[in-house]
Amino acid sequence: MNPIEAAINKILDARALSLIARILVTFDFWWTGFGRIIDWPASVAYMDSQGLHPAPVFSLAVTITQIVAPLMIIWGPLAWMGAGWLVTFAVLAIPIANPFWEGGPDAARQMHTAVIIFTMIGGLILASIVRRYEARDAAGSLGNAKE
Repeated sequence: MNPIEAAINKILDARALSLIARILVTFDFWWTGFGRIIDWPASVAYMDSQGLHPAPVFSLAVTITQIVAPLMIIWGPLAWMGAGWLVTFAVLAIPIANPFWEGGPDAARQMHTAVIIFTMIGGLILASIVRRYEARDAAGSLGNAKE
């Protein structure tokens, strides 16, 4: 192994990098969740504009999703559950907030947003996989590997 590859491997093996990656891959979700708390009336108004009623209940459910699920991923042991929760949320959000197939003046923007959501879904799945490998490696180093 050459020195550059060895240095890169050392960085990639650092647990801190995994934590930073989990924070970054969930950033859009938790940032938006806290924004909903800060400007609750705007959050409720947005739900109303999307036809989601009762708007305060939907806003609360989305806010909880956007804060709790990322924390599950960042914390680690329940990363798979947090990722599954956010993937489900993201997939359901596409037809509600970004129905690009309906055409209209916002279709290009909605399609672009849907593509970003699919990319985020891939990142969430990868975060869950990496966390599983980390847990398996940690269990193996203790002599009691679990699947």
